[in-house]
Amino acid sequence: GTTDIALNPTNTTLGFVGSKVVGSHEGEFEKLDGKVSFSGTDAASAKIEITVDTGSVKTDNEMFTNHLKDGDFFDVAAHPTATFRSTRITAGAKEGTHTVVGDLSIRGAAKQVTFPAKVYLDDKLFNAESEFVINRKDFGMVYPGKPDNLINDEVVIKISIQSKRI
Repeated sequence: GTTDIALNPTNTTLGFVGSKVVGSHEGEFEKLDGKVSFSGTDAASAKIEITVDTGSVKTDNEMFTNHLKDGDFFDVAAHPTATFRSTRITAGAKEGTHTVVGDLSIRGAAKQVTFPAKVYLDDKLFNAESEFVINRKDFGMVYPGKPDNLINDEVVIKISIQSKRI
């Protein structure tokens, strides 16, 4: 049979690091939900779905957090959620290393992304960790920043799923 595990902020963290000329900001999303489904212990059978509440974005700087919510970035009024759905997970050469392929949709722009992940699963448990880079401009976030403090197009995404034993 298939095992379904609900994903929520108690077992899933989704963070990011955005950088600019004079430094960087760390942030995360405080509200998300989704599920991972898998059969047995084969990671290739796993499907991951996550829906993120973009308005729950939180960073180390309140002004920056508020800026991320407006039209320059996530435009949460028009696009209150972002989603990720995996389409393929394949095992790598080393144990516990996998490649995840899926559709990431932010601001209504959907793009296929491929990233490495450390994945562990048994018949009741699914854990995954990844850190990878996306280009914010692929998702319509083209705000350049101030001329003397340009924002890097590349944003580091950090995801960790740590499900508990049922």
